[in-house]
Amino acid sequence: PPRVSIRRPRGARVVDFRPPELDRARRWLESEVGLEALALPRVDLYIIGLGTNDAKAHYWPTNDTSVFTDAYGAVVDALRASNDGEPFFLVSVPPPQLEVYSSWKDLGIINGELPALIPAIAADNGVAAVVDVFSSFGGAEPDEALYRDSIHPNAAGYDIITALMTAAIRDLFPAPTPMPTAIPTYAPSTYRPTTYSPTTAAPSRRPTTSRPSYAPTYAPS
Repeated sequence: PPRVSIRRPRGARVVDFRPPELDRARRWLESEVGLEALALPRVDLYIIGLGTNDAKAHYWPTNDTSVFTDAYGAVVDALRASNDGEPFFLVSVPPPQLEVYSSWKDLGIINGELPALIPAIAADNGVAAVVDVFSSFGGAEPDEALYRDSIHPNAAGYDIITALMTAAIRDLFPAPTPMPTAIPTYAPSTYRPTTYSPTTAAPSRRPTTSRPSYAPTYAPS
């Protein structure tokens, strides 16, 4: 969010509602920042990026992904219900996991299940757009240059996420049509110069030298 806020449209306000412990979906609504988000009366756009922490070995349900999908849907429903307007939602598919790391024991969750589940959750909950960070990081063949460890992006990775989010926001909120100017705009001139034919007349076929006269010439008086 801080990176997106740097590029925000003039007058826009960006608020970061990530809990300090970066907890999973089913605990976010109960967190302090979750309650703060629900207290805002009017929000135009919510950006939700859940899934990575849910994929930890001690959180992810072994045989029932509905625990995650139901929790994700509950977040969208709660935010929508707390809003006085009709907010837009953007959700993101998280970057791929490079290798087994810390609490993330199963690569198949982030690299296989989440890329299929999150677009389905979005479709079921009326989400405006899905930002596919997963594919932009290389998908099944992730670009290691975008990571500071096997899970978290580095500065270059966050730049990509920022660009993706910014583009998605601009698609949802296109720039307004410029106001008409008070100065009249003149149409370009359509004048074209007329080309005239040469004025030199064609020569006469008759010779211009007169025939000699045989009449006498009188001397001047």
